[in-house]
Amino acid sequence: DERFIVGNYTYLDGGLHVQLSIACDAIISKLAAERKEKTMACFLCTPTDDHVVPAATAEAVRKNQKNSPLWQKIIRAVMPKKYTIRSNKPVEEGGLHCVRAISVAQGPNYALAKRLQHWRAMLLHTAGHAVSSNVAPSTRTASVVSNKTFGLAMNGMPAFKPLEMMWQETSNAVMGALLIHDIRNEKGVAQGGVELSNPLELFSKNGFHGGIWRCGYTFESVGLWAILYTLRGKIF
Repeated sequence: DERFIVGNYTYLDGGLHVQLSIACDAIISKLAAERKEKTMACFLCTPTDDHVVPAATAEAVRKNQKNSPLWQKIIRAVMPKKYTIRSNKPVEEGGLHCVRAISVAQGPNYALAKRLQHWRAMLLHTAGHAVSSNVAPSTRTASVVSNKTFGLAMNGMPAFKPLEMMWQETSNAVMGALLIHDIRNEKGVAQGGVELSNPLELFSKNGFHGGIWRCGYTFESVGLWAILYTLRGKIF
């Protein structure tokens, strides 16, 4: 009769990630159907995705863009559209604010695999199940920094305030604490039956996004310039 807590924290490269997400989804959905409200599902969301964000984020984006260094403003003013850095101003629709942070470099398989997790999380939470699905920050894991391009970009990201690339120990500690909070806090957003104005708010309430939501410029567009910023430091 005790609550059963199951999490999907899996990853594989390419299309295998989608297949693995489908397999995990089948297991979680079966458990939820058999155990009803006694099942709690847990996921980790990527910050490099489109997310509904708090309204205050829009003002933070405006301020961070206004206060960005002169060299970033020059890039935005003179570079062609393909290479410039783009505004991160959230899209407002129906009273909700959405930040556009999908990383094309991660590929369609990654985006689809994470979307499958989002769909399952929203369906379960709407049906009354407890669901922990918090946004985790971009992290310097072994699989990420093994890619030299990603490693160079991560080192230069802090030049675009307030972006921070977390070390694995930091991410583990914070996300572990948020998971315990979601399990133990009976009034928290993760608990089944908690009403949300939109199901997508499930992913924004406790987001630990590393600054991606509040940066003045989109995460995808600053990648090239973050790499060049890192190389500048190595050369000069």
